[in-house]
Amino acid sequence: MGIENEPIRETLTKLNFGMSTAQSAGGTLATYYALAAGQSMEQLYNPIQIIKRKNSEAPTPGFQNTIRGNDSGTFGGGNFVGPTVVELDPYFSNMLDGNDGTEFFAACDYSMMVHEDGSGTTTDLNIKKIADKKAVEKVRINAHRAPLILSGWGFDLGDRPAPRMGASFPDIFKFNDKVPFDRTTWKTGPLAVQWDDERQVWAGGPQIVCGIAKTAIDAPSTPCNPTYFTVQLFRKTMDEFTTGTGTVVGPALPSSDITTLLDTYSEDEDGNPIESNDRITVANRDPSLQQDYVENAMFVIAIRLNYEWLPLWVGCPEDDIPDEDVPCIVEPEEEEEETDGGDPPTNEGPQKDPEF
Repeated sequence: MGIENEPIRETLTKLNFGMSTAQSAGGTLATYYALAAGQSMEQLYNPIQIIKRKNSEAPTPGFQNTIRGNDSGTFGGGNFVGPTVVELDPYFSNMLDGNDGTEFFAACDYSMMVHEDGSGTTTDLNIKKIADKKAVEKVRINAHRAPLILSGWGFDLGDRPAPRMGASFPDIFKFNDKVPFDRTTWKTGPLAVQWDDERQVWAGGPQIVCGIAKTAIDAPSTPCNPTYFTVQLFRKTMDEFTTGTGTVVGPALPSSDITTLLDTYSEDEDGNPIESNDRITVANRDPSLQQDYVENAMFVIAIRLNYEWLPLWVGCPEDDIPDEDVPCIVEPEEEEEETDGGDPPTNEGPQKDPEF
């Protein structure tokens, strides 16, 4: 049987010339043009330059620095509550040294790339030969071209199979049985991600966080003149996954390791206290939304839209909750003052929230 008579599901997986020479590709096309698929490499990749010390003037295409946000967090130099280009840079990430990414690049297992150190461009692409990898200042590599095109199978926004057997129950919850071998049934389209100017990353969707409001929520006069309130975020602070029998398989419920981090303190290498900042400023654009401050009780879910945090859910409690009843809301321990045998120190009231 000639290949021109084979089903397209088979020929499309056989005839592609993405990595072939132009001469080879031309020969394939001349014979099987109607069944062939392929493209040159610039349709898949784009050359970019990444410099170690990012700034807004960095050459493009390439990584530039974040645009300062209004949050107080542990990402992007303390200005964001979600990962930014500073952490996600696969060459000069600050995740190891908290600085400019020098340690990350020196420790990476990469083999070859175009790179430069302080003396200029090198001709040897093998970075494993470099005597001092910490001296590398920039790299030039290929990035995937966007929008990325995906073709395959999975699940849709309703957690239903895609593609599926039919449009009604029960077939709507069954995979098309041709998925393993018939690629004409596969769902094909561009990957819909959105660029975040502030974090300098492609994001798969809006950020959603939750926490406790630390201030009252005032109603704005109009949606065009928002008021603002502060939310202290909840974070999962332990990866201990257990069952009731002690088997480590999944998170224990209810979770006791979801806590606020803002008012907990750790120490730096010199023993000085470090405050973990995870607070956001939320805009209230709803004239009907107003809530007096109720301590330890105002649960909030917030979503980041149009580069601002908006309330997705706000609880409306009436009574304060004592600190001892909310172990998930961690407050700093007050240190006792040393005395010379005189009167013991007095408690002058609850410690104030840190200022920003």
